[in-house]
Amino acid sequence: MAGLPSGNRVRLDMTPMVDVAFLLLIFFMSTTSLKIHDEEGISLPTSHAENAVPEKDRAMLTVHEDGSLTLATERNPGEAVAAEDVGARVLAARALNQATRLVVFADGDVVYGKMNEVIISLQRAGVTRFSLVTDVEEG
Repeated sequence: MAGLPSGNRVRLDMTPMVDVAFLLLIFFMSTTSLKIHDEEGISLPTSHAENAVPEKDRAMLTVHEDGSLTLATERNPGEAVAAEDVGARVLAARALNQATRLVVFADGDVVYGKMNEVIISLQRAGVTRFSLVTDVEEG
């Protein structure tokens, strides 16, 4: 570089750019709404209740229209489970975290017998409290 003494180099201060990057990151993290549950293929029954689904410490049981079951916990993103094993699997999740609450996403077209099997399995294992998620009725 001609004209500048060898000891005076031009340096760019990166601090403002890093500050802007972190501000953008914080903005997007605070304004993003996370999907509570993947409801792909599930048409929930409707009701008038508007109770909120817990954000953490939950085990999510999905009962699909064909009767298949999927259990997801904070440590496990979701795996197929048999109706007779549901109660034991929920108890195993509660053994890892006592605050775990069971949330059931059941398709509105599930056969009554399948839901009865699930509830009986839960009762046999001693799981007597769970939340059944529904969509809010219009009007």
